[in-house]
Amino acid sequence: MLATADENLMIIIDLACDNDHSFEGWFSSLDMYKNQFDRGLIKCPHCDSSQISRVPSVIHVGKDRKAVSSDSSELRAHLQRIIEHVLFASEDVGENFTDEARQIFYNESPQRAIHGEATLADFRELREEGIDVMLIPAILKRKNLN
Repeated sequence: MLATADENLMIIIDLACDNDHSFEGWFSSLDMYKNQFDRGLIKCPHCDSSQISRVPSVIHVGKDRKAVSSDSSELRAHLQRIIEHVLFASEDVGENFTDEARQIFYNESPQRAIHGEATLADFRELREEGIDVMLIPAILKRKNLN
């Protein structure tokens, strides 16, 4: 996501630590983020952990590159619609998500869109293997979508 601040573009990157704390990092460029990450300078503001990883951002959901307003109810409604679509268009594999994602990736199971449950550690392992997965905020999944 890009935001303007005093005519300078800032990159806002969603991050999480190994203790499942989520937070944002604001950087003047992707190179600046990579530089600080490589030097171990990025730490969790909640627990000071330096075991940090990027997590998917779904803030930029507007049409024609327009950002959604900062009104949390409007943002929540946009996110809810996106999540409802993803959940409707994919198969729920529940707690078997990590295993099923690997089987699909390695062509041991039919190719299809799936969703389910995984720990943040499982998510990181899948991403490190090159498996394209994304986190869905649990608070937005609670609504009964059936």
